[in-house]
Amino acid sequence: MEAEGGADRPRVGPLDPGCVILERYTIDSLLESGAILRYQASREGQPYLLLESRRDEEHSHLSRQRELLGGLSGASFLQPLDFFSHEEFDYAAVAWPGERLEDLLVTQGPMAPEAVEKVLLELLEQLKDLHGQKVLSRSVQPSRIWRNGQGQLVLDLWERACSLERPGQGEEVCSVSPGFSAPEMYGLGDQDVRLDLFSLAAVGYYLLTGQKLHLDSRESFFVIPPPTVVGADGLVKVIMKGLRKRPEDRFAGADEMREALLNPGSVIDEPTPAPTPAPAPAPARPAAAPRNGKASVTAPEVAMLSHIGCVRRINQDACLELRFSFYEKSRRYDGWLVTVIDGMGGEAEGDKAASLALRTLAQELVAADLSLRDGRQTTVLLPDDQDQRCHYLLERALRAANRTIYEYASLDDARRGMGCTITACLLAGSKAYFAQVGDTRGYHGRDRLTQVTTDHSLVGRLVAMGSLTQEEARVSPQRSIIYRALGTNPEVEVDLFDRDLNSGDRIILCSDGVWEYFEADEFENFVMATQSPQELCQKMVDLCLGRGADDNATIAVIQC
Repeated sequence: MEAEGGADRPRVGPLDPGCVILERYTIDSLLESGAILRYQASREGQPYLLLESRRDEEHSHLSRQRELLGGLSGASFLQPLDFFSHEEFDYAAVAWPGERLEDLLVTQGPMAPEAVEKVLLELLEQLKDLHGQKVLSRSVQPSRIWRNGQGQLVLDLWERACSLERPGQGEEVCSVSPGFSAPEMYGLGDQDVRLDLFSLAAVGYYLLTGQKLHLDSRESFFVIPPPTVVGADGLVKVIMKGLRKRPEDRFAGADEMREALLNPGSVIDEPTPAPTPAPAPAPARPAAAPRNGKASVTAPEVAMLSHIGCVRRINQDACLELRFSFYEKSRRYDGWLVTVIDGMGGEAEGDKAASLALRTLAQELVAADLSLRDGRQTTVLLPDDQDQRCHYLLERALRAANRTIYEYASLDDARRGMGCTITACLLAGSKAYFAQVGDTRGYHGRDRLTQVTTDHSLVGRLVAMGSLTQEEARVSPQRSIIYRALGTNPEVEVDLFDRDLNSGDRIILCSDGVWEYFEADEFENFVMATQSPQELCQKMVDLCLGRGADDNATIAVIQC
C-alpha cells in the first residue's frame, strides 16, 4: 500500500510496516523515533536504512542536517545516497550500514575490557576527525553507532549534530538521549567537544557493564558510581573522568582521552561527587505583624512559573490565577483562586487533561461566585457558612473537571488512562481552602512550613503507614505510582483542607517536578527565605533544572 498522508488526511505517527513510498522503498519496521524517524526498509530485495522528517514550511530537520553534514569527508560517517520528498515529508536512504552496537550488546551482553577499549579508541579517531571539521555530534550513543561488513565503526550523526562555531541552544537543550547526553544538553553549561567525550564515556560505561547511566533520574543529579569490573581498573578510571559533571574536569579533547586510554596511570582519581548543593537560603523571614489578627486576601501577591524541564518534549503542567472581586448592594466580595495541575497519560493527552481541568474549574468557580446573594444565603443549593460553601464549591468544581476529562477520554480508546493531578487553593475572608487529588502539593508557611495536602500515591500511603521515611519515598522507584487522579474514573474523591491566614503567611502549590528535587528541610528553608514570590519561583525552578529536571516543573506562590 502507498504511504498515507496528504493535505486532506495529515499523517499522525510513524509509517506502518508494508507502506511503500513513491514505489521505491517498502517499510519493514520502525527502528527509532525522534526529530528524525529511522526505519528498516527494503528496495528490490536489498535492505536500507530510511530517514524521515516532516517539513515545516519549506524545510525539515532532515534537510537542515543535510546542509550541515553534506560536506563531511570520511567513510566513518553515515552519508545517505538518496534524498527525496513525498507529501509533507523529506526522506534520505542509506544502504544498510551493518549492525548497531545497541543490538550487539542486547544479543551478546557486555564486552570484555579489551574490546571496549578498542571501540573507544576507534570512535575517538572519528570524533577527532569530526571536530576537526567543526562539527559536534551531540548524539553519540549505541543506537547510532554501526559496525559495517568490513568491521569498521560508522557514526550516524543525523539528529543533533551542529556546528562547533554555533552550538545549538534554546529549545534544542531539551532534546536529549537519557543515559548518554552530557549535562550541557540539559542546559548545564556551554556546549563544546567535551560534550561528545562525555557521551563517548557513557557508551564505554554501557558496553563494559550493560547498564545505561540513569542521568535523568532525580536522585542522581549526574552523580555516577564507578562500575566494578574485574581487570578493568584503568579503563574505568578513564571512563569516570570522561563522565565528570563539570566539563573542565573532563578531557579537553579526543587526543587527551586517547592518551589516557593508552596510559591510564596518568589519570588522577577524583572522589565521587556529591549531589549539587542548594545555595544557602537567606535568613528566615521575621513574622509580620498581623492586621487585626487576620490576613487580608483582597490583594495577596501571587507568582507562578511553569517550565518544561530538561527532558520532556511537552509541558503537561498548567497553572491558574483567578481573582473574584466585585461590589454589589454596597458590599464588596473578594476571592482568589490559584491552582497547579499536572497532566498524565502520554504526550498527546496529558496536557489536554490539564487544560480541561483548568477551564472547567474556572468556569465552575466563576459561575458560583456570581450566584445571587441576598445576605442570608447565596442560592438554595449553596450553604451560607463560608467554610461549608468554599469546600462545597471546590469539591463540586473538581468533580465536574473529573467528569469532563473522563467523558472526553471515553470517546477514544487511545485516550484511556489520561488524567491529571491537581491542588486548588481558594482564598476567602481570612482563610485558605484547599482541594486536592493526586500528588500535586499544597503547603502553608508561617513560623514553619507544613504540608497541607496528602499525596495520593503508593509511596505517600507507605509514608503515612510508617513503612517509608519522606527521604526514602523521594527516591523510591515506585514514587510515580498514583492511585487517585482526575479523569481516570467516572467519580473521584476530593480531599478538602482549610487554614487560617495571618499577614505574612505564605502558600505554596507545586507539581512533583518541583518538590521531588528537594529534601524536606531544604524545601522549607527556600520557602521561608526573605525573597519575593517571583524570586522564589525562579530560584526553585532554576535549582530543579540544575539537578536534571526530568519532569515539568510548576510552582505557584501566594504571599498574604
